[in-house]
Amino acid sequence: MATQKSTQVAPDGAIESLLGEIASMAYCTDKHLSNHPADVNDAYQYEADMLRDVVARMGWIADMALKRLDSINCIHGGDAAAWLLPARCTDLLSKKVAS
Repeated sequence: MATQKSTQVAPDGAIESLLGEIASMAYCTDKHLSNHPADVNDAYQYEADMLRDVVARMGWIADMALKRLDSINCIHGGDAAAWLLPARCTDLLSKKVAS
């Protein structure tokens, strides 16, 4: 007996909830790592930067999936710049340039 494949994805609340948790944890971890003291040593700074990059990518991936699910748990609407660029850069990009 052959199984018919459907092109329509069934909503899955468990997957949506798990992706929401990943995006939320990534967002909170990024905010925590961004607030470290300026006098930390270079090794810690390197490790914190690497961890921040990985966590931001995980958050972005989860956020993109949440957007495709039309989830209310979507944090940045799947926007790569909001997840991957430093907050200062994102703030500056959001401001209009005087001509």
